[in-house]
Amino acid sequence: MAQGRRLAVLDARVARLIHYASLAGAGVVLLSYSRHQWFVQDDWAFASRLLDGDAGDYLRSYNLHWMTWPLLEFRAAFAFFSFQRYAPYLIPVVALHIVCWHLLWRPMLRVGSEVWLATALSGAFLFSGNAFVIAGLAVQVALAGSLAVGLAAILLLPPLGATAARPCGSRC
Repeated sequence: MAQGRRLAVLDARVARLIHYASLAGAGVVLLSYSRHQWFVQDDWAFASRLLDGDAGDYLRSYNLHWMTWPLLEFRAAFAFFSFQRYAPYLIPVVALHIVCWHLLWRPMLRVGSEVWLATALSGAFLFSGNAFVIAGLAVQVALAGSLAVGLAAILLLPPLGATAARPCGSRC
């Protein structure tokens, strides 16, 4: 029985190691896939806002979406790299996409999923049909960022079965 338990622990460690190694590998794959990308459509709308220099643009919606975070990210990348390269604008999107992948994996383990199953299912998110489109457009930092914040909020919830203190007693 002790031998079986050791193998199960080793198996879980290998799955975790594969997950963490694949996080780094995915970044390389997504960035190399997107290496020939250049500014398109919405990126130019953000670029024009940067060149106008109006502070009110940070709070104005774009296409009915609040885009302060992407505009700040574009402003920071523009300050260092101008429009010479697209990669500095793309790296935050890829990084947030990988963070989302990890933040999908954590709750799966938290609710008791097998490590290999959680690794495989969260890995499917990374290379799903739209992933390369999302990770290949710098403006998608808004989508990836909001998804990462939402997934991180899930981790703040108490674990299953835990009784959290309720402000209104047992009536809530």
